[in-house]
Amino acid sequence: MRKYFLTTAAAFLSATNVMAATDYVEVSINANISSAKVISCSNLNFGDIVVKEGNATSTLTIAPSGYVNATGDVVDYQNQSRAVCQNMNASFDDDATSSVQLIRENGSERIDAEIGYNSADNAIWGTLNIPSNVTVGNYIGTHTVLLTY
Repeated sequence: MRKYFLTTAAAFLSATNVMAATDYVEVSINANISSAKVISCSNLNFGDIVVKEGNATSTLTIAPSGYVNATGDVVDYQNQSRAVCQNMNASFDDDATSSVQLIRENGSERIDAEIGYNSADNAIWGTLNIPSNVTVGNYIGTHTVLLTY
């Protein structure tokens, strides 16, 4: 009897493994890689700006034409220039603007700038928003512009 029980138990255990379901998955994988040509541009330079000590909120704007205008407590400004790009096969979206943060060298203070694009002469222009009681120093930042054509 015991012999039949062991034989039946062994058959039962082996039968359940044979009857187990197996699932599988097929996954499609793809990648679309594009390359970007580096376009050479001069620097957008808000230049040397002098504000009153304890200044109020102020701005310095370099217009698409290159004209410079200041508001608020800006006392003097020099050496401003918009960025001009060379060898472009595409156009900027003239309605687009971007926000950029400039960070003071050797510090953590930040100044915001709004930049825009002028496809008529491949220029990048902008407005520097100078906060009240600004910490003096050299502020720097970078911005990447992608052009699709």
